[in-house]
This record gives sequence, C-alpha cells and structure tokens, in this order.
Amino acid sequence: MEATSDQLYDMADIVKELNNGRSTPIGDLFKVMFVFQNFDDSVKSDSTSEFTYYEIARNTSKYPMTIYVYEERESMQFKIEYSLAYFTSSDTELLMSNFKSL
Repeated sequence: MEATSDQLYDMADIVKELNNGRSTPIGDLFKVMFVFQNFDDSVKSDSTSEFTYYEIARNTSKYPMTIYVYEERESMQFKIEYSLAYFTSSDTELLMSNFKSL
C-alpha cells in the first residue's frame, strides 16, 4: 500500500480514462507479458541452438499469457504460463513453433 500511495497515476484511473466514451470497454491494458532474462553478456547465440519444450504444471496464471525467456550459454529456455480461458495447449505449441522459425 505504501509503495503505491506515491504513484502519480493509479492503474484503475488509467483504465477508467481509457474506457471513457468507448462502446467496448477495455478490461486489461495487455494480454501477453514477455520477460527476457539475459544477464550474462558473454552468452552468444548460434545456428546450432535448439529449443526444448518443458511442461510446467501450474494452477493459475497472473496474465492471460506470460512468456519467460532465459538466455544460457548454449541455449534459450522458455517458460510459458497461460490461462485456459484464453489459450489452449495447441495455441502454445504453435507459438513455440513460430519462435523456433524465428
């Protein structure tokens, strides 16, 4: 509470202002959170890097989808949290396939 008391703008006020006069209200400012962790500057990617899928069981997700990417010496690790109300496992498999193509 103390940390948010000095903020210039409250998130509820921002969403209220965005919805002012809209026929279809905005519930969230975003649907996907992307977090890229690359703290080690010596890590270099090359054409032999591969993506490996690891399923992590979770019961809740903070946002409809959060994608975490961790850069390591020889690989990049992905972790995806998603809400079943928005996405299916097929959706996330397609997304990972697209990341591999990139």
